[in-house]
Amino acid sequence: MSQIILFSGHMIDRPGRLKPSFTEQGTSTVTREILKQLTEIDRSKSTLGLAGGACGGDIIFHELCMSLGIATEIYLPKSINEFKHESVAYAGNSWIERFDRLLDNLPFKILDSSQSSTEINVWQQANTWMINDAMKMGNNQFTLMALWDHEKGDGKGGTADIIDICSTLKQKIKIIDL
Repeated sequence: MSQIILFSGHMIDRPGRLKPSFTEQGTSTVTREILKQLTEIDRSKSTLGLAGGACGGDIIFHELCMSLGIATEIYLPKSINEFKHESVAYAGNSWIERFDRLLDNLPFKILDSSQSSTEINVWQQANTWMINDAMKMGNNQFTLMALWDHEKGDGKGGTADIIDICSTLKQKIKIIDL
């Protein structure tokens, strides 16, 4: 049985965000904190990381997993081009290059839009999809590693929502405090 680490975390703040949460200047601190959490994992067990691919926490998580030899998979709720445009490109070329490099080196999955729900948005659907896969792969157990500022967020389907769901499911949660 694999040990599953499901990662969720904030993206780099969009330009003009009224209440800054994760600025470009904070990436070195975030990188150090995610690395600290990853190095505390029991490496005697086979480990698999699951996360999205947005600029900020997701990309940093995948890069660190790769550097530590931890297998990861990227989950995208939209086509590569749509996702890159909405969740990566606004942060600049270096994030686009990092995203592209991850797609060249890691397995990725794209949410099947034919199964989309009109009741919840695509970001909520992606959270549910990742949680369901983590449950299946981890024999109903996984650890959520969340980069979070303890705020509700800018919309449904964010880090606060996935924390709420994982709490309800009684999964282990490790918060990396922004």
